[in-house]
Amino acid sequence: MLALITNDDGIDSPNVAPEELRGIERARLASSGAVQTVVTEPGAGYVKLAYRGVDAELEPGTDAALLAGGFASFTPLRPVCEADEVGKDLGRKTLVSR
Repeated sequence: MLALITNDDGIDSPNVAPEELRGIERARLASSGAVQTVVTEPGAGYVKLAYRGVDAELEPGTDAALLAGGFASFTPLRPVCEADEVGKDLGRKTLVSR
């Protein structure tokens, strides 16, 4: 079990000792993230970021709720990609003000 959760296969594990791990379960994504990224300083050629926890009620069955309960979780994801088959028949349109 420990080898399974220490690789980089999209598995999240709680910060607990191996003997305290309660198991591993498939999870769904929460409707909002458990952490928000905030821009703290935009600069010339760089941006500083901070990460802050979100105070929200944990939704049962989500990755965040399982982690909080001492379980490792995995959520199979599909990549986001361009839907290049949509709108090809439209070509270029010019908008005219009326």
